[in-house]
Amino acid sequence: MMEITVLLLVFVLSLVIGILLLDLTSPKKGEVMPVQDDRVVEQRVERLEKMMLKNGNSVLSYNLKDKLHKLDNFRANTEVEIEGLKEAIDEVKEFSVKGKIKKKKKPSVSKQEQLETKKMSSVIFNSG
Repeated sequence: MMEITVLLLVFVLSLVIGILLLDLTSPKKGEVMPVQDDRVVEQRVERLEKMMLKNGNSVLSYNLKDKLHKLDNFRANTEVEIEGLKEAIDEVKEFSVKGKIKKKKKPSVSKQEQLETKKMSSVIFNSG
C-alpha cells in the first residue's frame, strides 16, 4: 500500500512540475514573439505569395471550374424539378375543381425544343 501512495505522490509532483514549466516557457495570450528583422518577414511573405501563384492557380482554377459546373447542373436540375412541381400543382387544382385528373395534351414540339430537351436530359443524367 505504501508503494502505491509513493507512486501517486511522484505522479502528482511530476504533473505539478510539468504545469509550472509549461506556464513559464509558453508565451502569454496576446503576446507576440518579437521578430528580429522586418525584411526577413517581407521576404518570407513574398516567397509564400510566389509559391501560391505558381502552384495554386491551377488548383484554384480547377476547383472553381468544378464548382461552376456543379452549380450549372444544380440550376438545370432545379428548373426541371420546378416545372414538374408546377405541372403537379396544376393537376391537383384541376382535380379539386372538376373531381378528376385530366392529362394535358402535349403540344407539337419544334426542333429547337427537342434540342433543348435533349440537352436538359443530358445535363440531368450526367450530373452525377
